[in-house]
Amino acid sequence: MELTVYDKARNPSRARKIVLYDDKNHLTTNKEPLVVNEASKESGYRWITSALREETDGKSRLTLSWKGRYTNPVHVSQGWLYRVDALPDVIDDDLVDAGGNRTIHAVQHSNGTVGYRLAFKVDKQGGVGLDPGANFGEDNNVTIRELTESTWGGFGYDAFQTTLVMTKLTSNDTIVIWMRAFDIIGNYHEDRVQIGFDTSPPEIDTDVPAVLQKHPSDPYKSR
Repeated sequence: MELTVYDKARNPSRARKIVLYDDKNHLTTNKEPLVVNEASKESGYRWITSALREETDGKSRLTLSWKGRYTNPVHVSQGWLYRVDALPDVIDDDLVDAGGNRTIHAVQHSNGTVGYRLAFKVDKQGGVGLDPGANFGEDNNVTIRELTESTWGGFGYDAFQTTLVMTKLTSNDTIVIWMRAFDIIGNYHEDRVQIGFDTSPPEIDTDVPAVLQKHPSDPYKSR
């Protein structure tokens, strides 16, 4: 929107405001997963089956990565995040439109996402019923590199990895992670990831014999 006003001498003064209208949430994900690096690839990154590194403070630490996962293809392809061309005869564009999230200046983003919020919780009930409710704290420091349990952490557009710090994990613990990626409108895409921690090997029940039987219809198969 552009507004030009004149005084009695017909001297003009211009103002403008950039307004985006987007009534749909176009945030989506690529094939890149939201990954806890310590989880095994074989489990689809859903189980941690190896002992974690011993930390001097007695806590457990996990590395969460989301590089390249989130995107808003509409905002990127339509050029909604580019710098707006300067107006003729306007010397200082900062005096024209400097307020709000979308000014005339280019929006810093990563594939259309402008920031992230992240929280996690550990329990021994398999993660059933866990919800990042209003009781979670807030830490919106965009330079944060370590996040503690039950706290919403804020991250800038260029973040793609952080360390989750928690009390020492024991076998059968469950870690539930909530990740929200935001676009310039304020829409977000949320992932909920549940990771199990179990380093104990399977046990064989010796009271139940293992029996290999001939397949009833195919002599070349067994069951």
